[in-house]
Amino acid sequence: MGAATDVRRAPAPGVRRGAAGGGELAGFWKLVRGAVRQNRVRLIIWVLAVPGVTVPAISSYSSIFETRAGAQARAAIMATPTGSVFGGPGYGLDNYDIGASVANELLLWLNLTVALAGILLVIHMTRREEETGRLELVGAAAVGRRAPLAAALAVTGAEVVLIGLAMGLGCMVYPELDKGDCLAFGLIIAVTGLAFSGVGALAAQLASTARAAGGLAAAVLGVAFLLRAVGDTAQVQGDSAWASWLSPLGWANQTRVFVDLRWWPVLLTLAFAAAFGLAAWLLAARRDEGSGLLATRPGPARAPKGLLSPSGLVWRRTKNSLFGWGGGALVMCLAMGPAIGSMGGYLENNPAMAQMLGVDPAAGLDAMVEGFSGVIVLYSAMLVGAYVITQIGTLRADEFAGLTARCLAEPVARGRLLGATEITVGVSALLGMSVAGLGYFAVVATDSSVGPDVAPAIAGSVLRALPALIATVALASFLTAGFPRLAALSWAPFAYAFIHMLVGNILGLPDWARFFSQFTAVPLAPNTDFEWAPAVGVLAVSALLFYAAHRRFATRDLLA
Repeated sequence: MGAATDVRRAPAPGVRRGAAGGGELAGFWKLVRGAVRQNRVRLIIWVLAVPGVTVPAISSYSSIFETRAGAQARAAIMATPTGSVFGGPGYGLDNYDIGASVANELLLWLNLTVALAGILLVIHMTRREEETGRLELVGAAAVGRRAPLAAALAVTGAEVVLIGLAMGLGCMVYPELDKGDCLAFGLIIAVTGLAFSGVGALAAQLASTARAAGGLAAAVLGVAFLLRAVGDTAQVQGDSAWASWLSPLGWANQTRVFVDLRWWPVLLTLAFAAAFGLAAWLLAARRDEGSGLLATRPGPARAPKGLLSPSGLVWRRTKNSLFGWGGGALVMCLAMGPAIGSMGGYLENNPAMAQMLGVDPAAGLDAMVEGFSGVIVLYSAMLVGAYVITQIGTLRADEFAGLTARCLAEPVARGRLLGATEITVGVSALLGMSVAGLGYFAVVATDSSVGPDVAPAIAGSVLRALPALIATVALASFLTAGFPRLAALSWAPFAYAFIHMLVGNILGLPDWARFFSQFTAVPLAPNTDFEWAPAVGVLAVSALLFYAAHRRFATRDLLA
């Protein structure tokens, strides 16, 4: 008696087995619903945080533009090379108003924020899902080969469009801003987010890990920022701005929103988004799941001695990120040099900005530079702190991927693994902050317009930031190692510190309100007295968090 033979037709190329009847997008809507449900907290935070922080901040501009002198003093800053690097080419400077200020001073940073959101979200929903093995489980069902990528792009695209819409509608509450330009402002932000979502999608096809994909996409974003900065600086100085036309960030500035709106640069950004999205779509079916199109370079046959310890492994995995975040802080500090000489006149004509910095415009240039330096040191500390959270956050990703269990199968105690991560990342953060502070110290020390006592005071300001960085390591460790599903809360002090710095003095918040964030608990400005009690308190709370993190990590079950 012969055995029955079950002959099945093989699925078409580019379609997962089990999805042959549904085409390449089989299961698309189910994947969209699943992605929204799985990432709902992350999506809600992005769509609320960006407009929630920016739209109220526009209200602080009203007092700045009460006098024509104050407005033109602000325009003079934007006409400098530093202003063009951190703002744009400076449209509408001859008659500077709130609309021109929003376009020149906020649009670039909103575009960078939404671009980063697009990159992170699409890589998380594609390459990160492959790393954890969840996408392989999903692919065992009736799911098309390109459906996960399409779902990730759809969810991310909807997210950045919602952010742009919220920004546009939020700006409409200010009667000084034209309603049509407000909608255009939101559309420009959304389209820029779409463009870099495509960049993230393509990077996810090329790289074999989420970390590498994020690095590739971040490099593209960095090059786009650099090209725009070079072109805008050249335009301010009367030279050709051709470099700006090679960057999606430059195209956004060239719309001249709130000044002389023109729509055609938006079409360039849409074409950029379509090109990168199409490239990712075509490449998605040309690689094996779990691998990238760029071949991974094989390592040496024997690991160096430094990699035989947890600390060496952590340093190997985090050093490139340190160079990125720490280098960003250093570049920001160095770029502030040209603005120092004009700081006095700027703050004298902008009482709201002086109030935000906590300085008296009549106190002299040295006092104003010291107050301004407090903000620069705060931003630098937050950049380095972002490095801390992202790198300690790899503990959570490794745990979900099963790498932590594999490491602990060796003769490595849990406390040693966690301690190695804390010490390595903490020392790296202190090193990065010190280098950034040294760069800013050199800029101020070589400026002949400020007194000789300002630079040493700035060095002391950098030292004041060290307790905040230690507390950042402690909080990230406590949440990531103790309660990994709550690790995203490590970012909460960042948002609060930014809001407190931006509008705290303007709104007259009570002094105790600064203690809700480790970055604002200890005053960083050199023109303020050092307070021992908050610094000791921050370090004491950090010690408790370190202890609780180790106790919790040693006793809880690992996540599967």
